[in-house]
Amino acid sequence: MMLHYQSLDTSTFNVLHELMANPTLKEAGFVLCGGTALTLQLGHRMSTDIDLFSPLNVTAPKMKSFMEKTFGDRLDITSMGDLGIRSFLDGVKLDMIKFPYPMKHSPLEVNGLRVIGLDDASAMKLHAAANRGARRDYVDLAELLQKMPFERILINYQNQFNPSPQALEHTRRAITFFDDAERTTTAIDMLNGRRWETTKQIIRQSVANPRHIQLLPPPKPPLAANPHQQGIPTVSNSKPAQLITFHQKGTTTKPRQTPKH
Repeated sequence: MMLHYQSLDTSTFNVLHELMANPTLKEAGFVLCGGTALTLQLGHRMSTDIDLFSPLNVTAPKMKSFMEKTFGDRLDITSMGDLGIRSFLDGVKLDMIKFPYPMKHSPLEVNGLRVIGLDDASAMKLHAAANRGARRDYVDLAELLQKMPFERILINYQNQFNPSPQALEHTRRAITFFDDAERTTTAIDMLNGRRWETTKQIIRQSVANPRHIQLLPPPKPPLAANPHQQGIPTVSNSKPAQLITFHQKGTTTKPRQTPKH
């Protein structure tokens, strides 16, 4: 598979490769997720941050200790939560998260990079768009919809998060509610030339048919995480939780308020 390296600036590219080459982080199961994983595979926009997720039971304090010991003054940790740390490494924004829902597919391995595949990434991106509502989430979702139908993304979402029927309906409404995204002024450096109005049109058309919700199969049972990796110590009996909750300067995944249709 060809990755779109032009979607990363030089600093992000260099930091990512250094992290991926670290044997302890590899043993701890860390995989590139988030928008950067999508832009590398789809090539639709620039991305300048790194999200590393591990499906294994990695503890945030041990994560913090290992990173500080390994990178020293190059690392600036801005906050730590129950599931991970937020930081900057050589000035590049870096989030490291223990993902509480086991991934359903093996990650891709390309040129030394471990990258979440599009099916798992689509479930996470739908969750982010529905709950965070950042403009980049809609941009990524619209690009995913050029690769797979909305039904498939919903199936991936259900298999990953096992949402209630009410949560599914909230998700369907929330991803066509663009007000929060349009209140932000953060610029997105698009590589495919797509305009914001076109992004909204793609999403609206994809979710217009309410029968999509009824096409979902019963959720699959979750896969058990492997607790036996070496390197960063783990904890057992972790419970499903929000993607990440930070004690300082952080965000949660509290559902956005959307109008009822």
